[in-house]
Amino acid sequence: MGVPDMTVFNSYGWSFAKVIAANSADTAAANEGVVAARAGCAQAPTPTGSINVTLAGPASTTLINDESQAVLANFVFTGSGIVTAVTMQRTGISADTSLSNVYLFDGDVRVTDAASVTSGSMINFSNSSGLFSVSGSKTISARADMAATAGETIGVRLTAVTLSSGSVGGLPISGNNHTIATATLAGADLSTAPTGSGDTDPGTDINVWQGTISVTTRDVVLTRLALRQIGSIQSVDIKNFRLFVDGVEVASQVSLDANGYVTFVLSKTLATGSRVLKVIADVIGGSGRTVQMSLRGAYDVKVIDSQYNAAPVVTATGDAFPYDPAAFTVNAGTVTVVKASTSQANNVTVGGSDVSLGTWTVTVYGEAVKIETLTVGIDVNGTDADNTFRNGRVMINGAQYGSTTHVAAVDSAATGQSFTVNFMVNPGSPATVEFRSDIFDNEDTNQVALLTTTTVQATLVAGSGNAVPQVSLGTLAVPSAEVDANSLTIASGSIALASTPSYPAQSTVAPQSSYKLASFDLTGNATEAVNLNTIAIGFAGNGTFDPSSDLSNVFVKYGSKTTSIKGTVADGSITSLANSWSISETLPIDGSLTVEVWATLGSSIAAAGSDDTMITYMRVTGITAGSGTTVYADVDSDTVATDNGATGQTITIEDGTLTVSLDASAPASILVDDSGTKVTGAWKFESLYDSFTVTDIIFTIANVSAVSTVTLKNGSTVVASKPAAATTTFNNVSVPVAANSNAVLTVELTMASVGVGGGTSASSLLTTLTSATRRNSQGTSAAVTEASADPAGNVMYVYKAIPTITYVSLADTLLAAGTRVIAKFTVNTNGTGTIAWKQAMVEITMSGATGPALSAFSIWDVTGGANNQVTAAETIQNADNSGTATTCDTEDETCELLILVGVTIDDNVEEAISSSKTYEIRATVGGTIGTGDFVSASIETYLAHAANDIADTRENDTTVNDTAFLWSDRSASSHDTGTADWTNDNLLKFLPTATWTLLPPT
Repeated sequence: MGVPDMTVFNSYGWSFAKVIAANSADTAAANEGVVAARAGCAQAPTPTGSINVTLAGPASTTLINDESQAVLANFVFTGSGIVTAVTMQRTGISADTSLSNVYLFDGDVRVTDAASVTSGSMINFSNSSGLFSVSGSKTISARADMAATAGETIGVRLTAVTLSSGSVGGLPISGNNHTIATATLAGADLSTAPTGSGDTDPGTDINVWQGTISVTTRDVVLTRLALRQIGSIQSVDIKNFRLFVDGVEVASQVSLDANGYVTFVLSKTLATGSRVLKVIADVIGGSGRTVQMSLRGAYDVKVIDSQYNAAPVVTATGDAFPYDPAAFTVNAGTVTVVKASTSQANNVTVGGSDVSLGTWTVTVYGEAVKIETLTVGIDVNGTDADNTFRNGRVMINGAQYGSTTHVAAVDSAATGQSFTVNFMVNPGSPATVEFRSDIFDNEDTNQVALLTTTTVQATLVAGSGNAVPQVSLGTLAVPSAEVDANSLTIASGSIALASTPSYPAQSTVAPQSSYKLASFDLTGNATEAVNLNTIAIGFAGNGTFDPSSDLSNVFVKYGSKTTSIKGTVADGSITSLANSWSISETLPIDGSLTVEVWATLGSSIAAAGSDDTMITYMRVTGITAGSGTTVYADVDSDTVATDNGATGQTITIEDGTLTVSLDASAPASILVDDSGTKVTGAWKFESLYDSFTVTDIIFTIANVSAVSTVTLKNGSTVVASKPAAATTTFNNVSVPVAANSNAVLTVELTMASVGVGGGTSASSLLTTLTSATRRNSQGTSAAVTEASADPAGNVMYVYKAIPTITYVSLADTLLAAGTRVIAKFTVNTNGTGTIAWKQAMVEITMSGATGPALSAFSIWDVTGGANNQVTAAETIQNADNSGTATTCDTEDETCELLILVGVTIDDNVEEAISSSKTYEIRATVGGTIGTGDFVSASIETYLAHAANDIADTRENDTTVNDTAFLWSDRSASSHDTGTADWTNDNLLKFLPTATWTLLPPT
């Protein structure tokens, strides 16, 4: 085989210990001469050119005196060419013996064996065939096993590079020198003898290398493991390598590289103790050859000390390097046959031609196998029944092998029909076997067509000496046991009809033109398409509803198509086909179609009520595309027509109504100012059964002194506008309300000024709908029905300006002795004008008993960071226990703090606000404060609306829950506390406020 003498034999590193007996494939091969001289092994053309070398680190660092595979320098080779020799020189203050072994690495792949430092501190690597090639850019690392002494410095200089052809620039180039330190690194030892699977059948997940690594001192991280395959198996016959640590997969590689290595690059922490390393692979070929995975030396395994980030030298006390299990032999080829995941699983159609009944995957391992015959059997209805399936044939990888023949189902599982295939299956290339036939019983009585035979199942029957391994020869049984395909249901197509859920029973008025009487969903099947040919309908009327008298212009919509229109309707059932249409429409497999019936409802339906109803019935007829069976969709889904058909929706004739009520969107009761427009109400006009047009509406407004215009709107559309009047009538408007829907109309008031020469302050804008008229679809007018008499909007009151009172959080909520802020709020006019306030009442709640006491109350203007005390009288009233006019005592649980701006109610002193002011209410906290004590405060609102009056009339008169905020819109001429423009807190935003609470420290 091309090894002429022992010199050539030894030059390949071979030994007789690795020689195995030639198998039949070896002995059948011609003598092709010396390997390197064979035509088929000619070297690729040698790239020529030039290369430039630069340094890519690493920076100077500290190396451990005895670490393994330390990176001394990374050299970047740029250009193109084959590097045949590299010369480096040791640098730094160190000895030549400080580097025990030096290697070159391309990434994580070692490209040279170990070299030593020779005379003159030189390190030489050479290979006339090439150490490595460069095409573009490649980084080569100089790595070394250290044998240095602490305190030394060490590095390498690249002094020479030889190319097979071309020049090299950038030399010499020096790497950085590294400092040597001493440390005790973790230990990593291959402590047991390596093992493999032993002689094995070809197959998947075969154990090709296993060993135990013992980790001592501290955890390490496994980053690299490279194994060389030194057995006689060819590289293409072993693949899919996976590395496991303690049974968990941590890395994988698809195949061996050009040098027969598989290199795993990973980052897996190995805890101290014994860790099992195992490599498995798929051996798909190589029968008669050997597998032997070898860890050639410590340089092909790297672990990193988890603390020192340096690599200790891995030892092999279990078996000296090379650390490899005994070679094992790959046995003769094997064959597996399994049902494919793509094997037919859907129903098959009666009468279908060349239907796939089963698909199998045939995989060989070890060597090519020639399959001479395959036997297919058929079972029906779960047993061996008397059927013969027409035109059976075997397909392999999509092409037919063997003849087409009928396959009997009688005793098929035991015997079956043999097909001569003579097909070669190669390792790594599984074959797909498929059996196809017609879904047709070729015997006298076609039991398939009669649907007496309801299921069919194909089987690959166990073989006997029907396959020949191409290397080991002999015979194999393929398959070794029966392999069943899926049991398939033999079905004929069908169609089904049901009323559409989203179109329920309807109530409407008569007459109607083009009204949808019924909607059905027509669905197909999973077996075959159906060619639809007929739609028939029938009607059943009740009460005064008579189909032939009251319906006309009937047509059917199916999908996007429409039938012709029938001007008249026949009474009676579907059977007469008097109301039917011929169509041509294909309903595909699993398809669906919406079918609707439309007609004109005549004015002859005079009466109305729950008894005046009509129901549409439907039947759809079709012929299945494959099996040619006539099928019907009516009350069920089969081959028998049913007289009354599928039931559609009930249509009831009713009288239409239009009802008006206050809509939920109507604004709530509020205070408004005299600017802009205000919506004072929203009314919903809701129709049933008929469509309407609102033609006339009358509204009343309680007080229009501050209103200039009244506008009626439909959504954002202006319907009509009129000058303000106590009674505003909108005639001849046209607001449509579709059947069974609604329209919401709003009233919007354009405001006029309040005050001297203007509207009345605090006047009510209450707007009431007093009547409305509508016209139905037939042009008949009548009053709109009111859900409640004269529905009114929510009451609103208009002022020249209005305040809002907004809660402000306290910066400090600690309950402790001393002066504390117990409440903070902002009064804002929000651009409406200027307001004044005279009184504010704060509700105080305390823990009572022997808890805190409050005294020395005051109010402060802190707007914009100010701190100005407001002149005011602060009085405690309505205390529930022992409070006084100046103190909310320790025994009190509730008190009312009344703040009066100025001294008396009629002293003309007030707080005037044109934009906003923020106030703090402060008090001196005393008493005994314990766990669970608290002080809470809030501004409430209690009173109903009251007409404006002088401050003295509207003030808090010290009764419980009286005026909480006394204010004025300053609308009176020469305003002061004696003018009648003061009111209470009714409807003020945002009263009541949230609660301010002080709590003791936790």
